[in-house]
Amino acid sequence: MFIFLWCCYFGATGFTDLFTGCFMQTGIRVSEMFDRPFLSRSPRDFWGRRWNLYFRDLAHRNIFIPLRGVERPLLATFVVFFVSGIFHEYIIIISVGFQKLGWMLAFFMVHWLGTILQTVIGRWMGKKELLPRPISILLHIFWMLITLPLLAEPLLLVVPVHTWHLW
Repeated sequence: MFIFLWCCYFGATGFTDLFTGCFMQTGIRVSEMFDRPFLSRSPRDFWGRRWNLYFRDLAHRNIFIPLRGVERPLLATFVVFFVSGIFHEYIIIISVGFQKLGWMLAFFMVHWLGTILQTVIGRWMGKKELLPRPISILLHIFWMLITLPLLAEPLLLVVPVHTWHLW
């Protein structure tokens, strides 16, 4: 799972860097899609500041704000994670059919719960940072590794890495 996690990151960032690099060479300024997600200290930090910043901005503008997310953060963040989960389910359905249906939605709902739980605990304790940075980063990597099978299982049908050979 750890290797799969890194492959997902490098695949996604490599693909987007290819296009953003081409645009930047022509003088067109394009924002980055990722901001060092491997340094995330929590689910909230990962989803809100570091992973897929294009979707984050789009969802913030078109889902979170219209649902008055500042006033109703539980509902607004739930809808954002739900929409993301449904979108990922759709990608799997058009790729391999209805096999492993619901796994990706479960991944995003578990991460919604993790994000909400971290926010509630932080507010209850009156702290934004609950633990020192290195410990937070390691705990978040562990969190990603234990929840990643929910995301990876359907993806392995699309990209059967178990059939790959190095020589």
